[in-house]
Amino acid sequence: MKNKILLLILCLLTACTNEKTFEAKNEATVNPNLPSGNEVQKASEIETQPVAESQASQTSAFDEKATAAKLSPQDKNKLLEIDQNNYKNIPVKIVLPTYVPDGFKVEKVEVGDDKRFGPGYSITYSDSNNNCFEISGASGGFGAGAEDFEIITVNSKALGNVELGYTQFDQVTNQPRIGFNQFTVQGVIPSEQQYSFWSPGTVNSQCNAIEFQEAAKIVESLDYLNP
Repeated sequence: MKNKILLLILCLLTACTNEKTFEAKNEATVNPNLPSGNEVQKASEIETQPVAESQASQTSAFDEKATAAKLSPQDKNKLLEIDQNNYKNIPVKIVLPTYVPDGFKVEKVEVGDDKRFGPGYSITYSDSNNNCFEISGASGGFGAGAEDFEIITVNSKALGNVELGYTQFDQVTNQPRIGFNQFTVQGVIPSEQQYSFWSPGTVNSQCNAIEFQEAAKIVESLDYLNP
């Protein structure tokens, strides 16, 4: 008799436990308020998608302008690294040409950062006929003497109206020279951003000046690599 009573109690306990387990499983399955694993993953993907698209779009714009300026990926990264990553910890907007005449290639890309002039850069282009031009920018000043320039106004993508000058006799080399100097764009305190274009350049001054009409096209095409 005792064995039958114990067996009956055991059966009742087992049935109760199984019923509770079934109810718990059923609630987890049918409760519409509990998101599934797939729903959580999809929500996460939707949140990160705009960020990824924005980064991809920005990278594409950098690459497109760098390609137009005939910069290598290494040169592009070299220029972008001085933005914020400099002694004064200020933004540096890189201006470069999106039109480069046929036959010209990048001869040299230089970046600098010092206490006096702050962060700066220069891009020098040349061709096989020893013609060259240079684009540069800095947060400090450029030094230059007076020149007797013929002036035309050129509208640049990045800088707006720029007075581009031409002289038959440069005061240093006594040769033709084209350019603009100390074009200032308001920057972050304590400095302003200044840009220049020269042909021949200041880095390589032993080359020849390009055609004035080509210089005007280059200046018109100037655009920000990192707007």
